[in-house]
Amino acid sequence: MLDPQEVYLNSNDPKTERIAHVYEIYPQGATEANALTSTISCSKPCGLLKSVAEVRDYYNRRFRYVLVDEYQDTEPPQYELMRLLGQAIRRVCRWR
Repeated sequence: MLDPQEVYLNSNDPKTERIAHVYEIYPQGATEANALTSTISCSKPCGLLKSVAEVRDYYNRRFRYVLVDEYQDTEPPQYELMRLLGQAIRRVCRWR
């Protein structure tokens, strides 16, 4: 969930620079292929919730609970989205 530019600026070698470039063009390729990954589907809402307090506050008031199915398979972008949605209520539950 890093910005491609952050990865590039922190790169120390050509291999990491290349990874940053691939990371930058990956979402466009996925869109052209009509593909969607959890990272792509979570990164936009996470960015919005992090950067716009009014939107984050709205959804924090909107939900009383956040229920997560398959919690053990949650990837970092999914966890971040759950954390941002349940930040105020602190009621993130997992389904067993």
